[in-house]
Amino acid sequence: MTWAEDLKNLLGHSSIVPTSNTYGHVLERRQLEVAAGMDAVLTS
Repeated sequence: MTWAEDLKNLLGHSSIVPTSNTYGHVLERRQLEVAAGMDAVLTS
């Protein structure tokens, strides 16, 4: 189960759509942070 599915269930949403629409930006930002961290490690 993904973090989004866990959050959907915790909030009681019947569909992933409202969860994704509301919290999707968090995942995008986190992916950018992880990519920047990996870049720093691999290029040092």
